[in-house]
Amino acid sequence: MRASFRVSAVAGVSSLLSLLPALAWAQQAPAELPPPPPPPSVESPALQCPSCEPGADDRRAIDEAVDLIARGRAAEAQRVLQSRLTGQSPWGQSYTSVAVLDRLATRLAARPTTPEAPASPDEDPNQARGSLEAVGLYASAISLGLGTGAWLDVMFEIDDVRAAVSLPLVLGAAGAGALYLAERNGGPIRRGRGTAAGSGLTLGLVGGVLLGIYGADELRWNEKGVATTVWAGAVLGAGLGYTLGALAESRPASASFVGSGGLWGAVFGLTAAGLVNADGNDVPIAGMVGELVGAGAAAALANTLHPSEAQVRWMDLGVFSGGLVGVGLSVLLFADSSVDSLTGPALIVEAGMIGGGLLGYVLGRPDSRSARSSTAALDRFAVQPSLAPTAGGAQVLLSLPNLL
Repeated sequence: MRASFRVSAVAGVSSLLSLLPALAWAQQAPAELPPPPPPPSVESPALQCPSCEPGADDRRAIDEAVDLIARGRAAEAQRVLQSRLTGQSPWGQSYTSVAVLDRLATRLAARPTTPEAPASPDEDPNQARGSLEAVGLYASAISLGLGTGAWLDVMFEIDDVRAAVSLPLVLGAAGAGALYLAERNGGPIRRGRGTAAGSGLTLGLVGGVLLGIYGADELRWNEKGVATTVWAGAVLGAGLGYTLGALAESRPASASFVGSGGLWGAVFGLTAAGLVNADGNDVPIAGMVGELVGAGAAAALANTLHPSEAQVRWMDLGVFSGGLVGVGLSVLLFADSSVDSLTGPALIVEAGMIGGGLLGYVLGRPDSRSARSSTAALDRFAVQPSLAPTAGGAQVLLSLPNLL
């Protein structure tokens, strides 16, 4: 009788182990689980089960519970099994198939249905900036210092060549030194903020240049007014980018995506001016409008698309390459044309930029080969030994769940 019970128990537990691969997909285990029940002792009355072969009702309950557990509905399986166990366990902790399956369903039902995934380092807004982001951050600080020195040269009309060159260099070094001291005393700047400041600096500089060109042509600004516009645009852009990056807790890739969107939006705006044969004075306005639209659209799509840094760089390369292809095709198609309109060439260039940008973004998607390798490793042959006490000794079981 004991030998037949061991065979039945081993067969029942082995059938349960075959469910484990499916359960891994149905539910994710939390960090802590309820402790398993202690193994029975040799004197356990559970080993004195008079009949270990389940009846027809038990078999139906087992089949239904197995199906529910495989579909991730452990709580329902628990209710089905407990309805069969009510009043039917006079030996304490039973080791019949129904009882074992009920305890498995109970433990699975105790797991949270929506476990909180561990935070990825890339998603932690409190993480300090990385070494790669530090390069862009210090480059922005040095650029602001150099630009401030050049602006002061114009404002104070410094004619001495040595002084005119030395002032930007000194202020550039001062910008890097100030950033170093700030990080030394207050800790490294949080991730994403440096990239946001760099993107803001670039967009502010482009906007300032376009506005300065418009002011010089249309409003008759002098060189001091143009220099002030360019310098103010860069400074305000860097400050605004840093502030928005801190408030939105943006990722470096998202901040870079917004910067690229604004930059290429300005190029699209300038090209669109050729599409409509705009007057020369309206071209800078078209560039500024395109910059605002591009940056705004990229900011709105950043959380949805969740681009990676590689995708942003591939997108930049695609837009640039597509634009070059468009320029080449325009030269080939319209070089001998007597038409003075720029609509055709501008349309080809913009189509090439759009197509190249989309292609680059798709090509820059993260490679899933590592994920497939991890999945394949889980599907390989696996042997899981276990030791179970029995009356008068113990038995060793081998489980091969990944082959079932």
